[in-house]
Amino acid sequence: MTDSFMTDMRTYLYILSLCLCFFSCEKKVYDKAVPEPKPEEKEKDKAPRTELSKADKKTVKVIAIYEDPKVNGNQFLHDIAITPGYSFKWEDPRELCKEYKKFFEEQSGGVIEYEIVKEIEAEVFWTHSWGDPTKKPWTKQQVIDKILEPGWASIKLDEQLHHPTYDGRSNYKYKEMIEYYGFDKMRDKGEVHEIWVWSYPLGGMWESTFSGQGAFWLNSPVMDPTTTNEKLLIVMGLNYERDLACAVESYGHRVESIMRQVYVRWNPTGPLPPNPNRWELYTAYAKMSGGNTHVGNIHFPPNGNQDYDWNNSATVRSYHGEWKYYPDIRNEEAEYLNSSKWGGSHLGYFKFWYSHLPRFKGKHEGKLNNWWHYIVDYNDATELEKQ
Repeated sequence: MTDSFMTDMRTYLYILSLCLCFFSCEKKVYDKAVPEPKPEEKEKDKAPRTELSKADKKTVKVIAIYEDPKVNGNQFLHDIAITPGYSFKWEDPRELCKEYKKFFEEQSGGVIEYEIVKEIEAEVFWTHSWGDPTKKPWTKQQVIDKILEPGWASIKLDEQLHHPTYDGRSNYKYKEMIEYYGFDKMRDKGEVHEIWVWSYPLGGMWESTFSGQGAFWLNSPVMDPTTTNEKLLIVMGLNYERDLACAVESYGHRVESIMRQVYVRWNPTGPLPPNPNRWELYTAYAKMSGGNTHVGNIHFPPNGNQDYDWNNSATVRSYHGEWKYYPDIRNEEAEYLNSSKWGGSHLGYFKFWYSHLPRFKGKHEGKLNNWWHYIVDYNDATELEKQ
């Protein structure tokens, strides 16, 4: 053999060893958060997987309140209000409510059905000014005047005065509103599960909150004092200045709060624990998971690098396809994806995200295989866990 041949061969073997080392090391880093399967799980992984049957449809009763007063003639506040510094048109909350209902029924795969049992055109309002020691709610005319005031001057001044001492409270009188309409008693009678309040911006509402006994963080502090209903009542605060995607995002933070309560532990910014629970695994994204990427959370898609990164073109490997086999998650079905998977849009990502939530019959490790049940009726779901 010639010297040049031997030199080429040594070079080839050296490069080959580097390549093998690279791929070996890369795999360890990329999948470092994936726990080593137990021997019995390895045997199980050899079996083919099938999708479980969908859970039975659950009807969820909703009362919608439209805090969108008539201003003159047939014009509503949303028809003429303008956000200071912008020119976009506000949404009609009545139409938004229909779209909202349809969105969740579709993305749940039909396991929930929202029934709007009543629609209320508000004549009484529940926002009060922070600067008012009596905390007297605004009248209908005050709502109109403040929202139509140029630059929202008085509302912003009130917010600025309160901001230095902000203590997490709301300037929306939730307890009084719930008791005024009798929603607390209706909840315990099974006449309503949720209240959707379509309100104006800077009206003091949280995106979602619980009222009643046993309430916990729902992207908002627990109401203090709360109402006396024994079953939890969800109140959504939805801003009709914004579009459907923003309302759907508000619901998503409610989902995150409830599923954190179900699985006890969850840190949305990571790092992913060595033995993640199912909720931690579902919400895993590349930046925080060391490559064990699944569906992401409401602000971070699988390839997200920062909050609201729904149009990120970076490509990552995701195991989102595994969730149709829930609870048999094996990290076998991977796809390389970027924002084109959901069309690069705000609403498109949420369709992707919600459509993967488990909605199946049965239980796994004491938890329901239908996560939607927790999301729409936490009390009933936790009772079913015990059966």
